[in-house]
Amino acid sequence: MGLRPSPARWFEVLTPSDELARTVEALAATGVVQLEAEADLALPKREPRQELDAFHTLLRRYSEHWPRPNFRLRPPRGPPDAVLANSLVALEAWQLAAQAVIEHKEQLAATRRELALLAELDATSDTALSDLAAVADAGPMLEGRLWVTASNGRLPELPHAMLRSTRTDDHVFMTVLAPRSELATVVLALEQCEAHRVELPEHISRQSLGLELARLDRELSDVDRELAELSRSHELAKHLANVHRLEWFLTHVPELGHTRHFALVTGWTSELDTPAMHRIFDAAGVHAMVRFPEPPSTPPVILRNLPWVKPFEAVAKLLGTPALYEADPSVVLVLLGPLLFGFMFADVGQGLVLILVGFALRRRFPALGMLIFGGLAAVVFGLLFGSVFGLEGIVPALWLHPLSSPLTVLAASVVLGALVLTAGFVLSAVEAVWRRNLGAWLVSDGTLALSYVALLASLLRREALWFAAASAICHVLVPALVAKRGRLRVMASAAAGLVERSLQLGVNTVSFARVGAFALAHAGLCLAIVDLSQAAGHYGGAVVLLLGNALVLVLEGLVVGIQTTRLVLFEFFVRFLQGEGRPFVPLHPPAPDGAMMGAEH
Repeated sequence: MGLRPSPARWFEVLTPSDELARTVEALAATGVVQLEAEADLALPKREPRQELDAFHTLLRRYSEHWPRPNFRLRPPRGPPDAVLANSLVALEAWQLAAQAVIEHKEQLAATRRELALLAELDATSDTALSDLAAVADAGPMLEGRLWVTASNGRLPELPHAMLRSTRTDDHVFMTVLAPRSELATVVLALEQCEAHRVELPEHISRQSLGLELARLDRELSDVDRELAELSRSHELAKHLANVHRLEWFLTHVPELGHTRHFALVTGWTSELDTPAMHRIFDAAGVHAMVRFPEPPSTPPVILRNLPWVKPFEAVAKLLGTPALYEADPSVVLVLLGPLLFGFMFADVGQGLVLILVGFALRRRFPALGMLIFGGLAAVVFGLLFGSVFGLEGIVPALWLHPLSSPLTVLAASVVLGALVLTAGFVLSAVEAVWRRNLGAWLVSDGTLALSYVALLASLLRREALWFAAASAICHVLVPALVAKRGRLRVMASAAAGLVERSLQLGVNTVSFARVGAFALAHAGLCLAIVDLSQAAGHYGGAVVLLLGNALVLVLEGLVVGIQTTRLVLFEFFVRFLQGEGRPFVPLHPPAPDGAMMGAEH
């Protein structure tokens, strides 16, 4: 972990062309490799769109009948086109053998679904099936039918028919009796309500229904076993994995240089060295030669932060990825972000709630890990301000109550802003050291920073004004003395720049007064909630206090978070961060839970 980002390392791997796919997958499995073709060596890949389109046609029709791809097997050797064509032939052979079995299974499943609906209806009443038998034999002039829709579906208006509805947990069953002359109108009205007709079998009874369902279940089990045997005999799981891998290769891997016999895999890595790569290729059964030459272009940037710092990278990257000679502000944000947030959102109880929410959601939403640090800071400032869920007096204020000393709170926030801006200048100086141009920085930003700090110090000691004046004179005169021509123009430009940037610094410093203003607003809102709760009585007051704190946590917490982000981005980051780096984006291997996975057999 450190302020300075690390460059990725360029690598080149020479491998036989028929092992290219296996080599790339072995590298991707490490999670620390970003492939990038060398411009002079890259050749266009042929994308077998016709074969892939044929596969996706099979996927849409048969995926629910396929087993899961077996990614435990090693990727096959051979050119990707040939492997893909071979796997597609195997899938088509399985289709021919399984088509009749699948059609039989689908017929059985449809019949079982109909009978299962009748069983669901029968469970609601002892006379349900006998009533249906009477409806089915309505007579020559009437037509009786059973329809079903979802439990939240609406019932149709049927002025020319008799309708009786029966509701279960999942469905609404509608028994409809209508004249044959009005049948078309009735059917249209039911279909518009997204109802489905349930076919009524002959001689329906509870006993026959149970026996038929059991028979269908046995037949479906036999069909599933037959399909599983066909999948095994055609090695379907292996071929599905091969197609998945090759589609991943075609869509995620750049146009790498290759000849008829050899391929050159190139890119960047954040961790691997020559021995590590050889171990990876040996484990994958790949023959390859590895070397780490000088990079042909600017390397991507790797931010090496500890896990508890990672959530703050999301804020640091809002202005872009730091370049190699720029400071990574993620570590600084661990302190600065929560400090600003806690000042504006000072409350012990609300801070503890934020900590719990952060711990609960950090795995699903990693960026919310910042709530833990923001909550801790809110607890600390809550102790300083003596606030617990908006109530004062539960804990003593270790510093002050904001509403009793508003000017002190505002002044403290401005002082905090001055320290933040000064820290920005310090990071800018560190970057100048990394770039080896500290002298140029001292003449420009250095003199400006010294003038700014001296002006702030003059509020305590007037003598500091001399330092401010001296640094301002150096800011204007030194560039003119160094210039070989046009010294007056250079001096005027430096003076104008000094005035403009000094005004910006003044505005930026005063801008931090909003931190104190939001702290006062938070205290005022909490006070209003407490007053309302006291006026509402014992039980009503507890409800008001609970709902009020929930409102503060959601609404004001969001506003304070936005203000913290704004101050960090536009008052702090602009001092040292341009965000012109190239992020390191590792290649991930083909996931075994991809879209082409089917059912387990």
